[in-house]
Amino acid sequence: MISLNSRLKSITKERNSWLCVGLDISPDNLGSSDLSRLKEHTFNIIDATRDLAVAYKPNFAFFERWGSAGFSWLEETALYIGDDYIKIADAKRGDIGNTASQYAESIFNHFQFDCVTLSPYMGKDSIEPFIKYPDKGVFILCKTSNPSGVDFQDLKIDDGQQLYEKVARWANHLNENDNEKKLLIMVGPQGSGKSTLSSIISNKYNFKIINNDSSGPLRLNVKRFVKMYDDKSTKGIIIDNTNPLKSTREEWVERAKGWKVIIVFIDISKDLSYHSVRYRQNNGHKGIPFVALHIYYKRLEKPTEDEGNIIKLEGVVHNDSKYDHNLRF
Repeated sequence: MISLNSRLKSITKERNSWLCVGLDISPDNLGSSDLSRLKEHTFNIIDATRDLAVAYKPNFAFFERWGSAGFSWLEETALYIGDDYIKIADAKRGDIGNTASQYAESIFNHFQFDCVTLSPYMGKDSIEPFIKYPDKGVFILCKTSNPSGVDFQDLKIDDGQQLYEKVARWANHLNENDNEKKLLIMVGPQGSGKSTLSSIISNKYNFKIINNDSSGPLRLNVKRFVKMYDDKSTKGIIIDNTNPLKSTREEWVERAKGWKVIIVFIDISKDLSYHSVRYRQNNGHKGIPFVALHIYYKRLEKPTEDEGNIIKLEGVVHNDSKYDHNLRF
């Protein structure tokens, strides 16, 4: 079963587009209350954007106002859009668990939408009935553009965050059904703790690790990577090398076609890196030639957004670091 994220990524790449077409068909704007004209206008919009659109988003309110005829129109619209596009139910549901379950049944199984907009005000049990569908998705309201959205969304809470920021971080931990495979490329100097962080992530998410220091030259690592990539049980692979060059990182990305790419960049100064290496050597760890650090910083091409999702960390990672609490893959 393909997750919504995987499907969305595939469609956007295929069409080179992120266009989502909203279907808020207002009789006031169209200048007609003739339902047949409204339907015709809806289908004309869809036809005019098929070559560009990735998703369509009917706003339920503009259909529900017409009663049973509006629900029939919504059914027809969902069928007319078809299965080659992401269908987003702009319904903004949000109610207690048993009611939410009925909404989910209606939106996903009756109307056959792929995802839905939700209000998080009532908490996790109002969201869970929707996210139990592994091939469906949800958009959780967080920061909205309406003028009075600031009344609650911008409120400062105990830890200094604004409420909408808290909602975003909370929502990030709800996705348990994303089966998209992931390539993590570590970028950082010797002594930065990248291998420590790789082990933390590997243990938590059952990702596999490739490390030149422990597994030999690049030729053998490529063979190991291909074997891991072809293994259906592999959830993710971490490339635990210094990886200062963009060209080297791009080679790994090319080998992991179709996977989500995340680059973890541990950005520390050369002085801090030298200090960390000295500290490790004084405490019995394997010595690292200082010339290797010099070469890393001389060659470093900092990761850019065109390479993938960038996670930037500042400071040396230790076994007791809390980075793993804030990272989710």
